[in-house]
Amino acid sequence: MKPELHSLFAILKDKEVRYELHQLFGEDAFYDTLEDVMKDYQQQTGATG
Repeated sequence: MKPELHSLFAILKDKEVRYELHQLFGEDAFYDTLEDVMKDYQQQTGATG
């Protein structure tokens, strides 16, 4: 497989796995960044950081 096609395949495969996980757990089970994780944790627990 050419490098470009291999990279494209890897990206698409990664997106497929993510899509399946989103379907399984729901959109609200995932965060875009670590900062988003920390903000939600602080909001839910009242912790300060």
